[in-house]
Amino acid sequence: MTRSCRTLRNARDGWLGPRIAAALVALSAAGSPARATVCGTAADEFIAAEVGLVREWIVQVPFDSAAWRLEHVVVGRDLVVAQSRDGGVAAIQSAAVDGAPRPGSVLWQARIGTPGGLSRPAGIGPQTVAIARDLDVYALDRASGGVAWREQLGSTADAPPAILGDWVYVPMSGQIMRIPVNPLRTPSASPAADQKAKDEPGGRGSRRDRTAGKLAPEPLVRKSISGGGRVDTPVNGDENAIIWTTTGGQIVALERVATGWNRSEFELTATPVGAPAIRGRSGFAVIGKDASTPPTLARIDLLTTGGQRLRAAWWSPLPDRPDQGPLVSGDTVVVSLGPSGLAAYSAETGEPLWRSCVVGTIVAVGGERAWVIDEVGRLSGIDLASGVAREWLPLGCLTVPVINTASDRLVLASPTGLVVSLAPVRPAAEPGPAAGEPATPAPDATDPVDPAAEPAAADPDTTPP
Repeated sequence: MTRSCRTLRNARDGWLGPRIAAALVALSAAGSPARATVCGTAADEFIAAEVGLVREWIVQVPFDSAAWRLEHVVVGRDLVVAQSRDGGVAAIQSAAVDGAPRPGSVLWQARIGTPGGLSRPAGIGPQTVAIARDLDVYALDRASGGVAWREQLGSTADAPPAILGDWVYVPMSGQIMRIPVNPLRTPSASPAADQKAKDEPGGRGSRRDRTAGKLAPEPLVRKSISGGGRVDTPVNGDENAIIWTTTGGQIVALERVATGWNRSEFELTATPVGAPAIRGRSGFAVIGKDASTPPTLARIDLLTTGGQRLRAAWWSPLPDRPDQGPLVSGDTVVVSLGPSGLAAYSAETGEPLWRSCVVGTIVAVGGERAWVIDEVGRLSGIDLASGVAREWLPLGCLTVPVINTASDRLVLASPTGLVVSLAPVRPAAEPGPAAGEPATPAPDATDPVDPAAEPAAADPDTTPP
């Protein structure tokens, strides 16, 4: 069947006559509907290979696709969760993990709520998948899909739930509802922060890290936290620090300290567009969708040492109004500017890097590309270094935008449940010494050193936070 896809492309290019090509299309469709569907599209393994991508897996999510449609596809680090309008939930193993099924395996299926109900995209944690549907939030066991618990919210969630540490955070009605992931579990004493402190030179770490390593466990009870306004994007962060934005234009951060939680707020002056992009301790937000506010990209350092405040590192004006939250890869922040195309900025300085006339929705960045579903329904690959459009690939039926901020994978999906994962081709590893050949010895401390080959010292003023 793989050969038929290659043959079809040859037929399209004029190597075979139209009658032979039509016969091969019919043969391919009869033998494998999924392969016939992706043949000639970005998910075709040959076409993907030509643009530096490898098709890791392709799977059909099982649900009644004749009556319902795929609603949400959420990408985690090694798990993809697909949700259909009938209340179906399916978990797909998306990356190779020791002891786990091969990538592309459907691990489990579940059904929650009533068909056609209001559902938010899933929140994926290490042991749990949380989904807000109608007036409830469900916690599904990540390994089996069984319902671990169900909590009534009293109203619909305003944003998807997020799982951070021991807690599920659900924004609703101007509040952040904090629910324990496992009420029967012994609460965490912040082992991640403690390990980070040990990894610092001298085994001590910064003052903040040493303090975080001594945090006492919190009682695992449900609690409501003031959101500072309506929150319509997910909470972000980790077990010791969380951050969110309000529709009124505030960034709110909570940092766990020995005495409880320190709260910091920062005023953006306008409603942020989409969710901020997070890189380390910095967040990147765009404002100015309304004509009353100048369009701007801002970098906010989320938590300074000690967690006393938020700090604006820089503000950079945008040439047009943003229509999507930014995505970040390395030192490049990419912003969609609606009909004005795309723009990229340096994450360190905020300086403009390039402009592109490609108009569309950014779905992933990584592998030296920003991938965009453009205004004519193609998948466009934009060079992250120059902004030049390098690839234009047909999507066929794979029209569901799946925005991936968890990895550099490109995940494509169709309304009927076909899901495909594409990854950048990794460079080949450097060959090691042949068997029996001694490895090159490391230079002795007494050997003379060529000053020209000595690396320059890092400038502390340009070191990323």
